[in-house]
Amino acid sequence: MEIRYATEADKLSIIRSLQNKHMDFNTPTHAKKDIENHSLIICIDNNKIVGSLALCQPTHGYWAIKRGCVYNKKNQGKGIMSALFQYALSLNKGYYGCTPWAENTKIISIITKYGFTYQKTVCEKYLVYTKGEK
Repeated sequence: MEIRYATEADKLSIIRSLQNKHMDFNTPTHAKKDIENHSLIICIDNNKIVGSLALCQPTHGYWAIKRGCVYNKKNQGKGIMSALFQYALSLNKGYYGCTPWAENTKIISIITKYGFTYQKTVCEKYLVYTKGEK
């Protein structure tokens, strides 16, 4: 597996993968903006982009890890999301945050494994977890 930031050359492949997922939290528009902002991290396996997550500039005091996605169900459970989180954390940005939905137990399991701690619930559905210091 290779983990790196997405480039303009990756855009079409990522957009096609997201169009097939039909998600409202992670759309082709999000991906385009994340690539332009140099904030989309991708995982490549066998020369194919298999997953991504965005590491966005601080807006709430922390670097936001958002929109994690494994593009094909056959690749779920293979450590792709963990590898993406490891890469994001290896960048040593200092203070990270992640806001998974309360029912997203897979991501909650990953982020707590990497030392994120629960801070609060927002809008009854989003949980705020942080790691590091401000």
